[in-house]
Amino acid sequence: MAKQQVAKMFREENEEELTELFLLFQERVEEIQIEDGGVIYYLNLPEHHLECAVALAPPPKECDEATFMGGTRVAAYESRLSLVTEAKRLANGGMSPKARVAGLMTVGGAKGVVNKKPFEENSGANTAFRAYGHFILFLFKNLGKRFVTSWDAGMQDQWLHIMERVADGHIVRQNTAEPTAEGIVLAVDAFARASGLEDRSVAVMGVGNVGKQVIRLLHRERNWKIFIADENPDQFQVFQTDAFHYGEHLFVKGLEEIVAAAPVLVLCVSAGGFITRELIENTLRDSKVKAIISATNGPLAKPEHARLLLDMEIFYGVDYVVNAGGLLSAAYNSGILTYDEYQTKLHNISVMTQEMYRRSRKSSIPTTQIAHEFETRNSM
Repeated sequence: MAKQQVAKMFREENEEELTELFLLFQERVEEIQIEDGGVIYYLNLPEHHLECAVALAPPPKECDEATFMGGTRVAAYESRLSLVTEAKRLANGGMSPKARVAGLMTVGGAKGVVNKKPFEENSGANTAFRAYGHFILFLFKNLGKRFVTSWDAGMQDQWLHIMERVADGHIVRQNTAEPTAEGIVLAVDAFARASGLEDRSVAVMGVGNVGKQVIRLLHRERNWKIFIADENPDQFQVFQTDAFHYGEHLFVKGLEEIVAAAPVLVLCVSAGGFITRELIENTLRDSKVKAIISATNGPLAKPEHARLLLDMEIFYGVDYVVNAGGLLSAAYNSGILTYDEYQTKLHNISVMTQEMYRRSRKSSIPTTQIAHEFETRNSM
């Protein structure tokens, strides 16, 4: 059957489902108000193997046609509370300040979170993501909330493709791992220039989609020596089978070993709260690390840990400043930014990283405070 016919059947089938699904959405969606004018929409549809939450934070500037942007994370959650809390943390703590720092005036930070447990148990992923795509369309058509989503941890291309079929214009299928990694690498280079770093060694913790791209860019294009660690040993297989591309410059170690070997630590783990007081005092204190550049959203277990890092003379590249490349790419691919605007804002990651380093060193100010000033300055 021709592709055009398949697409036509898919659209027609969607039209027949819309009335039933939208009625279900109206009956079961829970609207949870959060601080600063944000909102979370929680939905549980067991018959469609779907449990999800979409958190929307307001844009920097009030407008009638705001777009809410952020990836959709797919992971296992034990309860409604844990799923909703994760959506709120990622939207408010990561995507919202990221949009403000990037100066995306009509973009609100957002995050979708889908619980994979309901569809894993029933092999019902296609059904779940089709319903999720309809739910994104429902948010726009019935509630006036335009949520544009893309890749995040746990997401698969085939699921985005299913979502795109029913919610075209709300899905960015381009993998945002590479532009996220581009921003991270710009920050690493900026720190190296600002600090006069001579040791071109970097430790990468976490080698998922973003971590792999960071390694590729740092080694193949910039010839940094790479040390990697991951809690999942299966992630190392790609480097072992593809080792000839990296030669002797790629080393697989544990966390304690890599922080003893490289002055720059790039965090690419999916879970927030990775940087704890215990990690700082027991692992980083006697390490070689001079900078932490975070691709992870919300890596600090507590805000005061930024001061602990500063007191130990470890530069912290604030997550929502340095990892904004994926959001900027999604804004470009959805028509919010022109290509020149996208490139300018991507390059600004380097400029802000150097400013954070210099001001922090000169005035003994935690970089989180400087990043907050960027939010205010860039969203005026």
